Amino acid sequence: CKTVDEQTVNQFYDALQSNGKAQSTNRDTFRMTFRRFVLFLAENRQIELPLNLHSRLFRFETTTTPEIVSKEEIIDLLTNVDGKLRLYVLLCLNCGMNNADIGKLQNTSMNWRAAERKLKANQIEFSHVDWSEGRIVRQRVKTSGKGAGVPTVCYLLWSETFELLKEFRSEHPTVCLVTGSGEPLYERELKLKDEIYQAFKRNKSVVITPKQLRSSAASLFDEHESFGRFAFHFLANSPRGIPDRNYKVPSQNQFDKAVRWLGRQLGIK
Repeated sequence: CKTVDEQTVNQFYDALQSNGKAQSTNRDTFRMTFRRFVLFLAENRQIELPLNLHSRLFRFETTTTPEIVSKEEIIDLLTNVDGKLRLYVLLCLNCGMNNADIGKLQNTSMNWRAAERKLKANQIEFSHVDWSEGRIVRQRVKTSGKGAGVPTVCYLLWSETFELLKEFRSEHPTVCLVTGSGEPLYERELKLKDEIYQAFKRNKSVVITPKQLRSSAASLFDEHESFGRFAFHFLANSPRGIPDRNYKVPSQNQFDKAVRWLGRQLGIK
């Protein structure tokens, strides 16, 4: 242990850079395994803390898919998709949904105000459609049912989104959208099953992911002089810090206007 010093850190970094593995793997090995172990030794007075352990010179060049795509790219995508895949795309753009949210959209008939109350009271979970008013009320799959404070958002559906949703609504007792064989689109009880991902992958003209669509739709609000503050609400994310916790939820009327505006920016009615 006494030999773990600045030179050791340099040598370990050099070894990672030449091992032929993915840079993301090497980054995690350095930061999450090696660095934590050295810190543990130093905290237990087994070694002196190497001065270069947190040096910014230890970089790992990882390639990541950009979170945001342009409005023009989204419009181009919309010209190349139809049917059920188009519905998935529209749900990402209209309601900020990801794969799991689409797969867990519940096959219920409930007034959106009643659904909102029940979601907030943890009496129901996930997303529900108001088929009379053309709305979806939802909590994100990753946060739904986890107690008070989980964001609950009501989205006014664009006409095309609503028409496609009615067209592809299933008779399944639980979920609204299913595979051709009548099975749920998304499950991860025993192993991950994600038919939304597969649908995007099968269409070779689609190079944008649901995650990118959701994030990009939210970013478009920044182009409006007063709707920019609605992006956080649109994503239905749980608050992470003081600014998020103090965020003022917009009135439903104002948010409806913002969602209509978003559709017009993308050429969707």
